[in-house]
Amino acid sequence: MGQLSRVIVMKVGVHLSEPWEAIVERKLAEERVAGVVYWGYGGSVCHPITQVQPFAEQGSPVQVLMIRTRSDFLGTATPAIAASKDGASWEHIPAGVRHPVGAPSS
Repeated sequence: MGQLSRVIVMKVGVHLSEPWEAIVERKLAEERVAGVVYWGYGGSVCHPITQVQPFAEQGSPVQVLMIRTRSDFLGTATPAIAASKDGASWEHIPAGVRHPVGAPSS
């Protein structure tokens, strides 16, 4: 890996009982089919609108470094059916982006 100048570090792991390796394969397939990949974020440390977007807009491309954690989320969650860049305007998740196996679809 080359020199990284602008990086967001994100802890990742099992979600909705889907193993990490299966998540990676699903996300790679989504990128091939839909041309886009969505990663949900449920933490409070790195808010998408007030912290991530302003950082990403400051210049050169941002790399996302994902570090596998063993504190897996095994609870229940509702998969997203829409996405927003500003918390006010919403767009449907594109065709080809799938919910985890076993997750309810809305």
